[in-house]
Amino acid sequence: MNRVASLQDIHSYWKKPNEDNAPETYTKGAVARSLFLLDCIKKYATPRSRILELGCNAGRNMAFLHNAGFTRLTAIEINANAIDHMRHTFPELKRAKIIISSIEDSIRQLPGNSFNIIYTMAVLEHVHPDSNWIFAEMARVSPKIITVEDEVTESPRHFKRDYRTIFQDLGYKQIELIEAVPGMTRGFRYRCFARKSR
Repeated sequence: MNRVASLQDIHSYWKKPNEDNAPETYTKGAVARSLFLLDCIKKYATPRSRILELGCNAGRNMAFLHNAGFTRLTAIEINANAIDHMRHTFPELKRAKIIISSIEDSIRQLPGNSFNIIYTMAVLEHVHPDSNWIFAEMARVSPKIITVEDEVTESPRHFKRDYRTIFQDLGYKQIELIEAVPGMTRGFRYRCFARKSR
C-alpha cells in the first residue's frame, strides 16, 4: 500500500488541486455523473427538501439540482478558488449557502437533522482515517445519505471503505445500491441510506 498522506497534506492538496481536479476541469465534463446523481436524488427529495453536498468543487452537481427545481442547497467546500469559479460559471447558485471550509472544521456546527438529504460524490474516499468521526456527524445532520464513492482504490489520498457497514453501524439501512455509475471507474458505487425508525 502507498504511504498515507497526512490530514494536513490532504487539506492542502484539495485547497489547490492539480489540473485533473481543478474547478475548470470539473465544470467542463462529466455531465453523465451529474445527470445520474440528479435522477437518484429525485427519488428521495422534493423541491422543498434541504440538501447538503459535502465537497461541491465548482458546483456542477448543485447546478443540475437547482435547474431541476431543487433550490434549498448548501455545500461545504475547502477550495475557495472553486467557489469563485462556481459564482462565475453557475450564477443561478447565488442563493445557495456555501461554507468555505474543510468538512472537519464545519460539520459539527450544523444543527441536528438540518438537512433532508446529504450527498457526496468522490469526496468521502479522500477523508483521512483520523476524520472517520465525520460519518457520525453526517448521521446526526440528516436522515438520508447518498454516497457515490470509489470503494476500492487505495493511494496516499484514497481510502478504501465499506460505506454500507459504516452507515449501518450508525443506525441506517441501505435502501438502494447501484454498482455501475455512469462516467465513473469500476470501483465506484452509488448507495442511498435511510435512518432506521427507532
